[in-house]
Amino acid sequence: MNLLQMEYGVLPTKVYKEDKAEYIQALIDTREAEDTDIFINCMAKLHCEHLQQDIDQFLISTSDEMVDKTAIQQEMVDKWSIKPTLAGKLADIIVFMADKEEIRTEQLVTQLGLTETTAKRYLRQLTEFGYLEAHGGNRNKSYTKKKVKE
Repeated sequence: MNLLQMEYGVLPTKVYKEDKAEYIQALIDTREAEDTDIFINCMAKLHCEHLQQDIDQFLISTSDEMVDKTAIQQEMVDKWSIKPTLAGKLADIIVFMADKEEIRTEQLVTQLGLTETTAKRYLRQLTEFGYLEAHGGNRNKSYTKKKVKE
């Protein structure tokens, strides 16, 4: 894949498994139409999307309203008697949500590298622990930060 990208003068771009179908379709369309612009445009689009994801993650990490991951992790261990490693992974999701109104399972798969099953399990646990609220049905479920009553 990298060789093909270099051959067409495209910056090496990450192609996640979620992008695989689009990538392969671009290769097929390029071959059938004999138009390399199809492949180049697809790779440029993916490159821009991934750069935006990286920028978003950087902004989260430097945000003035940074979430104290260590405090959340310790709270989970103390309150829910879960292992620190699991608490760390759940706290990663809360930190990831710091600047987002809502998230979906697919975002955790793509941006945190979790499997779909693991992402769903973690989101369910965070909902049960009272950190998140679930909205929608199984196929269209989203999660928001639980509103704190003052």
